[in-house]
Amino acid sequence: MKTMMLADFLALAKSLPKNVVLWALLATGVCLVAGNATPIILLTGFPMSHMVLMPLLTRDQRREWVAFRQALPLSRADVVKGRYASIAIVVAGCVALGIAAYTAACVLNAVVPGLPLMQHFTQGFDAPGAVSFAAGTFALTIAMFSAVLPFMFANSYRKLASYIPFAFMLALMGWIYLFRGIDFDAFLPIVGQVIATAQTLGGSLLVAACVTAAALALYVVSERAALRGYAARDL
Repeated sequence: MKTMMLADFLALAKSLPKNVVLWALLATGVCLVAGNATPIILLTGFPMSHMVLMPLLTRDQRREWVAFRQALPLSRADVVKGRYASIAIVVAGCVALGIAAYTAACVLNAVVPGLPLMQHFTQGFDAPGAVSFAAGTFALTIAMFSAVLPFMFANSYRKLASYIPFAFMLALMGWIYLFRGIDFDAFLPIVGQVIATAQTLGGSLLVAACVTAAALALYVVSERAALRGYAARDL
């Protein structure tokens, strides 16, 4: 498992300079448009995870590295568990980059007032919001990879698997567009209650813990499915 994780990190290290530049450009663009609103964490962390990890996954599929790895002292379980662990770590890192972008935007807007193009998003540092959006970004990204990875390990429905991240992104954009106009108390009261709870730091930590636990539980189920699919795959 550790060997597989090391192999993934070595592969990602080659594209590190490019990804740093991509993050800087993405964070700058989002901050200029959205000011220092907490959705910066989501709008930076989620696509960054996609841009970092999907090339690694598709390159593996294209070059048939899954077959080559069987010549190494790695079991199929080691390959799956190592890949899942490395992806979870990278996703957490991308969420941290989203938090860094949000923090930098707060500092920048304090130093240069009026910089954002959308003034109504400008606000002070929102700790409960940052916690909630960090957990939501992690959970959403983990859910996306939970849906993608079993197909890739089983080598089935490869085209469908490649469309799943884009479907998540479209759903995310639609959710952000509709979110401000939804009356959750009338439509889905429990969501309104969760949002109200997350307005305080203690409540946001509780909600974040529940959301993260649910996402990790889904991730474990996905890993089990990937193990079964990879074990049955003819290499």
